Amino acid sequence: MSGSNLPKAILSTPSSQDEKSEGPSVSSTLRLTWYHEIIRTNATQSLQDLHQHRVKTLRKELDYLKETEWKYESIDKYIGQ
Repeated sequence: MSGSNLPKAILSTPSSQDEKSEGPSVSSTLRLTWYHEIIRTNATQSLQDLHQHRVKTLRKELDYLKETEWKYESIDKYIGQ
């Protein structure tokens, strides 16, 4: 007989049942706070990585434009200024 077929009330200890009835314990609150902090840190890091990637891409485009600007005439010539 596997343990997965037993009801949860049998598998849980009396102390864990008491915690559920009394509300969140300090350890579960700390665990949840830690979890949210990890999520926030990872989200911040992802945003920074995306920003750095965009800056790098724009810098490459700017370098390309600077290297090839000699090929093209000034826009002022075409708009009459």
